[in-house]
Amino acid sequence: MTAPQSVVVAVTGASGAVYARRLLEILIDRVPLVYFTMSVRGCQVLNYELGTDLSMKRFDATPLLGRQPENLLFFHPADFNAPFASGQTKVSGVSAGATQSWSVTVSADITGQFSCKVINVNRTAAGTQTLN
Repeated sequence: MTAPQSVVVAVTGASGAVYARRLLEILIDRVPLVYFTMSVRGCQVLNYELGTDLSMKRFDATPLLGRQPENLLFFHPADFNAPFASGQTKVSGVSAGATQSWSVTVSADITGQFSCKVINVNRTAAGTQTLN
């Protein structure tokens, strides 16, 4: 399988900030372009659970990741000009938040087939469905 060229990570207000941070740490070292967005509640949960001081107005990844990676692009959730907002930009995968128990990932392969994976945090696949 070809390594993804771009991925969208969207953090919601669900608990599980340590998983969101770890996912970002892994992706910024392996994927050329990581789009990142979070809801207001997602920002609050990250700050509460990780003891960070992230801001939606002037995002800086340093409190979250210890650095500001060049390949991490933050977009405010109200920014309809974000490349992934219209669906026109092709991305290799989307991670729509994580909870303490589950992560949901939607991705597409080279043939255009989409798969939806529900992953248990103990790293066993709970279920996979391929969508045509």
